[in-house]
Amino acid sequence: MSYAICQVVYGVPITENLIKVMDDEELENVGFETLYTASGNYPPGYCGVPLFKFDECEDLIKWSDFTSQIEVLTEDRKSMALDMFNDLPLEVKEALKEDDIEGPDVYMIWYSS
Repeated sequence: MSYAICQVVYGVPITENLIKVMDDEELENVGFETLYTASGNYPPGYCGVPLFKFDECEDLIKWSDFTSQIEVLTEDRKSMALDMFNDLPLEVKEALKEDDIEGPDVYMIWYSS
């Protein structure tokens, strides 16, 4: 049985428009990380920096334990994600723009085990 996991990132997500332009392997070659999913029309993933993740199988977790695993979004990490975005091919940026994505932001990327 699979369960939901959420990766919170600062960057840009894989979108349906983007997957029409490039396949999984091409996306990985230009800097995207793809994540496994047991369903969906396209693979979830992102280009950017991970901040934290959580999943529905964590039965009990103290808030302090949860928040202690969060990576702080520093100016250096923002700059790193922006550099990664700027290095993306023009056709990737154009596909993202169709989804109103013009640069890095905080996204919740859902995938499964």
